[in-house]
Amino acid sequence: MQPKTFWPTKNLIIMHKTGIFYSFNSTKTAKAAEKIIAEFGPDFNIVPVNAEELTEELFLSFTNLILGVPTWFDGELPNYWDEFVPALEDLNLKGKTIAIYGLGNQVEYPENFGDAVGI
Repeated sequence: MQPKTFWPTKNLIIMHKTGIFYSFNSTKTAKAAEKIIAEFGPDFNIVPVNAEELTEELFLSFTNLILGVPTWFDGELPNYWDEFVPALEDLNLKGKTIAIYGLGNQVEYPENFGDAVGI
């Protein structure tokens, strides 16, 4: 019997389709997405997806998902995420790896800073 071969984590992530979801119309969330993609490097081939055009089928086509969720005003989700969250509750996410990053305004909204990440 041959010993099991364990793949490095990097190889496992490369083998699966990875998408980073954020609004292409955002400024700071988009900049954070670009930095995340750069940190992973070109070997990971992370696919940027405009969250404003997100469908259930497109979302489920990825194994690894990185979600960019800015907090608007006093702790609200942007409209495009707010409209997609109900669909998330019914999707089968088994086998999916999901990471969430968020941004907010800690100066003007300190009580609600980053609240959208928890919604």
